[in-house]
Amino acid sequence: MHFENGTDIGSPTKTGPTYSTTSDSASNMSDSNVRKALDEKHERNREQRIEAVKRWVAYIKSEPPEVWGPQQNAVVDDQLEAAQSVGTSAQHQQHVKESRRTSRP
Repeated sequence: MHFENGTDIGSPTKTGPTYSTTSDSASNMSDSNVRKALDEKHERNREQRIEAVKRWVAYIKSEPPEVWGPQQNAVVDDQLEAAQSVGTSAQHQQHVKESRRTSRP
């Protein structure tokens, strides 16, 4: 996403990240190497998200709410739309809730 002041925080996606486990490099890696590569990718993604948040904070500090408010609303609306379009069943939602309760310390 690109803002009027030149700030660019990247483009939100409705589908989210995709992962492929069938690439040639992945099929030639041991399980521990695949796990290590995936952990490194997750860390890079985490760092990129943190940097995007920092850019967003700088942007909202530099612009009035009348400018960034509608942009924030558009992002939130897109996220809600994407979540609703997944169309999970009530049974699956209950399963997720129960899993979260049992997996917490």
